[in-house]
Amino acid sequence: MIAFTYVVLKYVHDSAVGESLNVGVLLVAPELGFVDFRIDPSVARLSSAFRNFNATLYRSVMRNLQLQVDAWNRPLVEGQMSLLDLRDAGAHIRWIWPDRGLNYQATEARAGEAEDPRQALDSLFDRFVVRQAPDRQPRVRRDDLAVWKEVNTRLPADISTRLIPARVDAGPFQFRFDHTYRNGKLHIVEALSFDLLESDSVRDKSLRWMGYAQHLQPYLGSLRLVVEGPDKPEVLGAYRSAVSILSAATEIYEADQTDRLTHDLELLME
Repeated sequence: MIAFTYVVLKYVHDSAVGESLNVGVLLVAPELGFVDFRIDPSVARLSSAFRNFNATLYRSVMRNLQLQVDAWNRPLVEGQMSLLDLRDAGAHIRWIWPDRGLNYQATEARAGEAEDPRQALDSLFDRFVVRQAPDRQPRVRRDDLAVWKEVNTRLPADISTRLIPARVDAGPFQFRFDHTYRNGKLHIVEALSFDLLESDSVRDKSLRWMGYAQHLQPYLGSLRLVVEGPDKPEVLGAYRSAVSILSAATEIYEADQTDRLTHDLELLME
């Protein structure tokens, strides 16, 4: 059996949210002097999943990575000694791809064994990239604005027209919210989409809003969050945990609970 290490290559569209798609795998087998990678050359999946995705830059980054791998393999084929310790795929990706930005990242190195590293690379690519979109169907993520537009269509007109933008001066920070009502104190209604690809992204977004809710509490009359869950069944558990976390800090409504939201806003606006 041949020992190897590998890293999964990711495209991260928005580092604040942390949402990403796997796009490739790089594998290093030092015993054989083997370095190779598989990459998803298609931009359709990324273009459909992420608004304003830069397909030209993506192709350029992947071409540059291919050139770096080819340049690395050339002296190995010619029998020259390497200056890099090949035992760690993480060190290798940092060496040949030092200028990758926040949108292009690699996981920590993982290890394995196989009789044929090329077959292992193909198997890992299938596992981490191909199976992430088994039908190769484009995915359009519902964002916060899409959730609010749908909720707003279900609110009575005399309520939705009274929800207006406002700025909140909260200590050293300023916030702007699009749907607020003031009756002495400011009351805020915000829509949050958790239609995300990864459980970590759901967790991070919920914790970020937990922090907002706690910081804003002294400055507000109320904060109401209308939330919509993920499309991926694998992320539902993280979503339920996120709702539980946020419920401890503020009032939460599922996107299909507009009747309850309407009732509460009618009482607020009396």
